[in-house]
Amino acid sequence: MSEPSYIQQQLMQRMSPLEKLGDGVYSTSICFDQDFPGFEGHFPGRPIVPALCLLSVVEIVVRQSSGLSELRFSEIKNMKFKVPLEPGDVATFMVRIDNGGELPFIANATVSTEKHAEVSKIRLAFG
Repeated sequence: MSEPSYIQQQLMQRMSPLEKLGDGVYSTSICFDQDFPGFEGHFPGRPIVPALCLLSVVEIVVRQSSGLSELRFSEIKNMKFKVPLEPGDVATFMVRIDNGGELPFIANATVSTEKHAEVSKIRLAFG
């Protein structure tokens, strides 16, 4: 089993416990506090959460919910950003996994905050 990267470890430490909301639907929240290392160099003077961090959270949700710790996304099907996430933002990830019990998985995620009903939409393929 490969070890999570440093950033993935930091994301997992900040994530709330995964909550199952229904058949294939999961939710978690994460606080991107001032000390989150993903802000380093992204961008000086106006830090925002890198897109790769959002992809990583969706990947973590899919791995935890499926029990497949080695699972990685294989394709970004669609990814749209409406509002950047900044230091102090608490983002909620609502992830719906469509797989019919087999690979490949398709994960559809909506990221929101208290201020914004939709920060981004992400659609990833796994397997």
